[in-house]
Amino acid sequence: MLLGACATTANTCPLGTRIETARTTTGRAEYCRTTEDRLASLPSGRTTASAGGMLIEPTAMPGGLSGPFTSWHANGALASHGTYVDEGARSIPDGVWAFWYPTGQRKSLGMYRRGVADGCFALWDEQGERVTGHPAGTQLNVESCAPPDDGEIAILEGRTRGTLGPVIGDATIQAFVGPNGVGARQPDQLDPDPRMQVAFDATVRRRFGPVLLGPIVGLRVSSNFDYRGYTIGGAAGITHALTRRLDLDASVALALDYVTVTARRSDGTADLRFVTALPVAQVGIAFALSPLIHAVLAARVDGLPAREVERSVTYCRDAVGPILQCTTPQLETWSIGGISFGAAVGLRFALR
Repeated sequence: MLLGACATTANTCPLGTRIETARTTTGRAEYCRTTEDRLASLPSGRTTASAGGMLIEPTAMPGGLSGPFTSWHANGALASHGTYVDEGARSIPDGVWAFWYPTGQRKSLGMYRRGVADGCFALWDEQGERVTGHPAGTQLNVESCAPPDDGEIAILEGRTRGTLGPVIGDATIQAFVGPNGVGARQPDQLDPDPRMQVAFDATVRRRFGPVLLGPIVGLRVSSNFDYRGYTIGGAAGITHALTRRLDLDASVALALDYVTVTARRSDGTADLRFVTALPVAQVGIAFALSPLIHAVLAARVDGLPAREVERSVTYCRDAVGPILQCTTPQLETWSIGGISFGAAVGLRFALR
């Protein structure tokens, strides 16, 4: 049977073994090893175009593997998970094993005893249709039966038991702080440089193979509450698994920043609005706090070089009587935009 409460590799290696990582062109794996040797290939198992035919069996491996084994496809999706026992010259599967397609859809689930398929197996095709049956050599005799308990496998997938949907995307909320604010500036204002140095944004991305695409919305603020920036646009990203818990994440976004300003001078106030393009780029890491939640830490740069905009502005001040006291319209030159760089922190939630 699988070892440990959540059936991962790193925290369940038996005594006398250590965690190792192997990388090949087909993906990567984490396993428990008693020797210094590293794996040259990963167990792919037999494959079949549709469920109900050939069993998907983990391959025997060189000796020295003992304990849980987890592998991932090149795109970061789970590929296989199970347990090996060391017999000296070779290591053979023993216990519950599961395989997945690169899309995240399950491929097979079944029990092995000292390398031999035993009991009821479940196979899925790429559309998620499941069949069950008992093994006969390398084939599956289709019949109704109950496959092994998959509670630990479900936890590894980050799902509750009985839910089979793969990860289809993610949702991220984050805060960004940069020393060079993006905003609107005018030297005659009481606050001539109210740099909007803090931003909050939310992104929902849908997975399309290794790429994630989706909308982004945000809010940029400064210490001066007279200035606000409202952001809306689209984002694209790509993630790459570095370890079982750590992913490298790079993303870009192109948005519009709608800046609202309450201009203030000694002779009154005026409400102004500006629209500017806001490209965003960031690269960072996402650390798994649980199968469903990651903490995100990234370096980020956004904005464009500031541009000058002329506006005709009328300043008004509150009057004691019913008549509002306003100046004659004045042509002002405002500096809009700017480039900001800094750090972003947030939380990312897997969508299934």
